[in-house]
Amino acid sequence: MGIKMGLVGLGSFGGAFAKLYKSHPLVDAIALCDAQEEKLRYWAENPDMQDKLNPKDLYLSFDEICKSDCDALVIITQPWLHAPQCIQAMESGKDVYSAVPLISLPDFDETLDWCQKIIDTTERTGKHYMLGETTYYRPQTMFCRQKAAQGKFGDFVYAAAEYVHDVDC
Repeated sequence: MGIKMGLVGLGSFGGAFAKLYKSHPLVDAIALCDAQEEKLRYWAENPDMQDKLNPKDLYLSFDEICKSDCDALVIITQPWLHAPQCIQAMESGKDVYSAVPLISLPDFDETLDWCQKIIDTTERTGKHYMLGETTYYRPQTMFCRQKAAQGKFGDFVYAAAEYVHDVDC
C-alpha cells in the first residue's frame, strides 16, 4: 500500500514535480494545492495524471490541504513560506518534504530560529521533515544525466561549477 502525496505550489518550479511524484511507485494518489485555479485545472485536465488524481483532491488553500487525508505534503511554494507552512503541515499530522531553501531571510539569527522551530515541531509531533536539494530533479538536469548515460557528451577532462540560488524572486 502506497501513500497519498499532496503537492503545494504548482508554479513553473513546483509543477516540474507533479509528474515525478505521480510516477513514483509508492505514491497511490496525488492531491494538488495552488492559490491559482488555472494551475489546478491544468493538472486536473492532464491525461498523464488521471490515474492518480481525483478531482476532489484539488485545493485552493493551504489550510484546506492540511485538513485533507494526505499522508504527506511537498512544499514547493515561495521560500519565505516554507518554514511556516512546514510547521503547519506537521501540526496537522502530515509528514513534509520541503524544497530548498527552508526560508530566506536577511537576518541569519532569524533563519536559525526557524530551523529550530522545525526541529522542535518534528520532536513534538513525531512527524518527518525532509529538506531536499531539488536541482537533481529539474528537467534539464535529468536530460543531461540521460545524455551522459548514453555517452553523448564524450569524455570529460575537467569541469568546474558554481551553485547560484537566487532567493530574491
